[in-house]
Amino acid sequence: LGNFSPAGEDLVIQGLWGTSATDLYAFGFLDKRDRTGYRGCIMKYNGSQWSFLSIDTLSLNFLSMGYDKDAQKYFLHAYQSESGNQFIYELSGNKLTKLYESKEETKVFNMNNKAYFMVGKKIYKYNNNDGLYVWKDFSSFTMYAGIFEGRSEKDIFTINWGGIGHYNGSDVTMLFQT
Repeated sequence: LGNFSPAGEDLVIQGLWGTSATDLYAFGFLDKRDRTGYRGCIMKYNGSQWSFLSIDTLSLNFLSMGYDKDAQKYFLHAYQSESGNQFIYELSGNKLTKLYESKEETKVFNMNNKAYFMVGKKIYKYNNNDGLYVWKDFSSFTMYAGIFEGRSEKDIFTINWGGIGHYNGSDVTMLFQT
């Protein structure tokens, strides 16, 4: 594949995501070798070669990505170590637009070609008219329901304190205790 680290920087890839073999992204950050600064980076594979997107220079580490087919938009979750803040960005071409900022654990995930956004114990969805809106609020659950992955809105697996859970559309139950 090659070495993509610019001179004097280390490339750290945190994830890969895409809708097809010709629409593939790698994301993470570039860190100066003398550790005096880092910046978020996104690379795109067009089917034959990788290239960096020319995005704003931001002290961010991109950690997760998703695409919403209905909205026809890409989204990224980022973390900033200096502040401890986590962000949700919309990616359009080379332009990043900040949609959300929080101190709570955040993640972007996909299910059935829709993007979902975990912030703390709430799951958000996106639509072009209203932006992000709360789809489900799990704040009343006594066990932490985080890191959601699933096949449908009534079949979602969760990581809980002490095990793996499942959301069936109305309740989170513990499937396996660790």
